[in-house]
Amino acid sequence: MTRLTETHFPQISWPELEGKNCSTMLKTGEESTHWMVGEDNSLSVSSTYGDQTDYYYCVEDYREMTGTTESVAILCLRDVAHILPPRLLDRFSKGLHVGKCCPKGEYLSDSLSCVSNNTLDLHIVKAEEFVAANVTEIEVAGRPVCNSNNVSVLHYFPFGQLSDSDYAGFDEDQTMSIFYVEENTLENSCIREKVQVRKTEYCIDYADVYNNTDILVLVCNNFESKFLKHQEKFVVIPVLLGFSCAALLATVLFLVTVRVRRELYTVRKINTLAGRILLAYVMSYFLAFQILIIELSVVHDEGTCTVLSGALLFSTLAAFLWNTSISMESLVLTIGIRMNEHLRFLCYCLWAWGVAGVITAVALTLDYYRPNLPCSVITPRFGQKECFFSDAKAQLLYLYLPMCISLCANIVLLAASKLVRRAKLRRLQQGPKSDKAERQSSGLRKYENRSMFSDSLKLVFWAGLTWISEVASFVYDSYVGVSEEWYSYLLYIPTALNTLRGVGIFCVIVLTLEQRKRMYRKVARLCPRVASLCKESQQDSRTNTMPSDKHAASQYKTSSTDETEVTVTRL
Repeated sequence: MTRLTETHFPQISWPELEGKNCSTMLKTGEESTHWMVGEDNSLSVSSTYGDQTDYYYCVEDYREMTGTTESVAILCLRDVAHILPPRLLDRFSKGLHVGKCCPKGEYLSDSLSCVSNNTLDLHIVKAEEFVAANVTEIEVAGRPVCNSNNVSVLHYFPFGQLSDSDYAGFDEDQTMSIFYVEENTLENSCIREKVQVRKTEYCIDYADVYNNTDILVLVCNNFESKFLKHQEKFVVIPVLLGFSCAALLATVLFLVTVRVRRELYTVRKINTLAGRILLAYVMSYFLAFQILIIELSVVHDEGTCTVLSGALLFSTLAAFLWNTSISMESLVLTIGIRMNEHLRFLCYCLWAWGVAGVITAVALTLDYYRPNLPCSVITPRFGQKECFFSDAKAQLLYLYLPMCISLCANIVLLAASKLVRRAKLRRLQQGPKSDKAERQSSGLRKYENRSMFSDSLKLVFWAGLTWISEVASFVYDSYVGVSEEWYSYLLYIPTALNTLRGVGIFCVIVLTLEQRKRMYRKVARLCPRVASLCKESQQDSRTNTMPSDKHAASQYKTSSTDETEVTVTRL
């Protein structure tokens, strides 16, 4: 303050707007907002959202509760509302009253400009809607300052539900909200969506529009702003999905060409029941990712979105239900149920494709007959606000809830399979060692059993991890909101994990221990130098980990023997 009084010509005053004092106080560096007095006595306010110069302000020393003192700038909120961070703006907006668009004695015309009309002598505060909302004071605030000075960014809504069109009104917590309405034959109209508006982003006034005198609310057109944020996601997500699709195609090629051991001979994996189940599982994900790439890359109409969204919902649910079939097959092999493989595969098809088809059919049917249903019925609303689910509750109900139930069923099936394996191993350990027939009939040493249990366990873990990441990003996007702050970009971490789901499936199914050994042998034949280097590095690592004294060596040998016995026992 001393430097300011020495370099400027101070005038003792208080900033005013329409005859009323302004009391918005900005501290230095508050919420990444800075202010500075220029040589022309103007106040420059800068933030991450832009810069603003103002001449109606005052500067004063402010004493904190801790005893520290700093210089603060006091100015009118309307002048800098469009450049303030959202959290700081919300805090300032709590103490504002409802603002009138035009000065006293003026009202809105057909062109939404302020005109004088002495015959229209009405008081908004005495309107029935305002009395019901306990609004006691109206101040002249002027038009809201939006992201652009162009009038086209302002939208107007009738105040109160006068018809079956969208309208503005006070919510239960006395905040102004925009209610989006759709036609309904049973209840005349249903509220499709509700968006709250900050007090600095709207004004209210009487308007003489089309020879009708109504109360209108002028609102900044910022409702679709979250769809304009993080535009790079429309490039990053399809690219990552492309990697997943390539990995899934490689997995399909592996399942079709690779040969596996079955009893005393080898067959193509696609000719086994496990191979057919895995192929259906992989192809379901491949179809889902292809449809998702098309939805993100091209703009569609409502009819096309309905078809694509139905196919995406069906293929995604089918993939999770095929994962449950994999876990069920592991339990069946462990128990040793004697049932024809073709009949078992038919049952799995009815489970995966049948349940997914029923859920998809219910969602599409309710969405088609939505205008004839009560407003309380949750429908997907494909192609309205978004191409996929436009209702967050519907996405939780029709997509994430069945996926959660499928994951829980997988965990139960794997746990049951593990318990059955332990029970059989316990009986084998207690029985006569010479009874080889009983040991062979247990099925625990079969290659199909061990491979199926290992694959199902890894796939369930990967599916659960990606499901949690997907739900976390969905909840943040739908209920918290996406901003341009740096921490909102952390949302790309679970999104990337979810879109790379196909890469994880490739690693689980293709890059097994046996396949890695086979790949190593091929590399050794083609590039002996690389194989020798790998062998030398393995020998060096083993030398560094060997114990130094005899006691440690004996302990190491004993523990290795125990681990070998445990491994043999768990076969």
